[in-house]
Amino acid sequence: MTDHLTARYGLIHGAYWASYAAIAAYVNLYLLEIGFSSGAIGVLIALAGLLSALLQPLAASYADRETSPNLKTINLAIAALWMLSALGLLVFHKNKVASLLFYGGCLSLLQLQTPLVNGLGVTSINCGCKLNYGVSKSVSSVTYALVCLVLGRMTAAQGGRPVPWSIVLLTGVFILSLVLYPAQRAPRSDSEAKGADGLAFFRKYPRFTGVLAGCILLYISHVFLNSFTLQIIRTKGGDSSHMGLSMAIAALSEIPTMLLFTQMLRKKSSGFYIKLTGFFFLLKAAGSWLAPNVTVYYIFQAVQIGAWALIAIASVYYVNAIMEPQDAVKGQAYFTAAYTLSNVLAAPLGGRLIDTLGVNAMLLLGTLCAVLGTAVNLVFAEKTVDKGI
Repeated sequence: MTDHLTARYGLIHGAYWASYAAIAAYVNLYLLEIGFSSGAIGVLIALAGLLSALLQPLAASYADRETSPNLKTINLAIAALWMLSALGLLVFHKNKVASLLFYGGCLSLLQLQTPLVNGLGVTSINCGCKLNYGVSKSVSSVTYALVCLVLGRMTAAQGGRPVPWSIVLLTGVFILSLVLYPAQRAPRSDSEAKGADGLAFFRKYPRFTGVLAGCILLYISHVFLNSFTLQIIRTKGGDSSHMGLSMAIAALSEIPTMLLFTQMLRKKSSGFYIKLTGFFFLLKAAGSWLAPNVTVYYIFQAVQIGAWALIAIASVYYVNAIMEPQDAVKGQAYFTAAYTLSNVLAAPLGGRLIDTLGVNAMLLLGTLCAVLGTAVNLVFAEKTVDKGI
């Protein structure tokens, strides 16, 4: 029953990232429509990211304990809270303050879930189950693209009203996908040491700290592009339907990387790809900044093939390769926390820059961050011997 899990794990990723598209990609459109400024929305994204960044290592440490419930149970518990926030957003959509709070809850719980969703797949691989992580992850690109396209058209015609309905529906599908997945726990030998926590973790994996710093810089450029897509598109002459199409192009371009990554790992290690991905982040940031119109902007969305697509999957294998099993979920959590921390830094900064200096100033800063992040990862990412290929 548990030896061919690629399809079922693909359903989890597909539902999760479809929900991610509805929540994170349309936060600006929905909240701008009900009267919030770009700066205020940036603060909300930052606070939601800060809360999830604080909770992710704690949740991962809890999940890594041998006495804790399995990852499926933990994921279901968080998803249930997420559904309550989504229902609150739907029910209280006419209340401005309530909408802000419930949207913040959806954003925070969404990001909290990421390392635990990744951990489900890593646990299955370490248990010896047949699971092609890249193929499963590619489903997320398809569903993310579809949601962006459909919601882009719906919001262009109806405004933000379809957003909370889509969040409730897709969160329900995600919960169902978790129910259908088998509960597992990574095998441990009696001789295995207790996992490291806090500062002891970073002393145990010192170069990993440098990689996290480099990734935070890369992610800042990514957050600028993803959190303020509507504002960027408008400077190129487009609207929310163009935004949906641009995000769909980016998501669909991820699919070849996801499908072929297992074969790519047979050529080069995940550490190599952590270094390589920075150049694609830089190209996408610079291209988005310099694009004179929507058409050229679309072209640079395809650079996602080696940017987010590559780091999203390479980071999972990288952590699993350099860390002991008892630290694996924490490692995934710290990688995700790097992304959420970048939201904390980039969202209010991006919103403030847009409100004061304009979109191009934000895009220029994103390009500079991509340059620095690429340089840092070239120094700190290490060669790995990857598992599960």
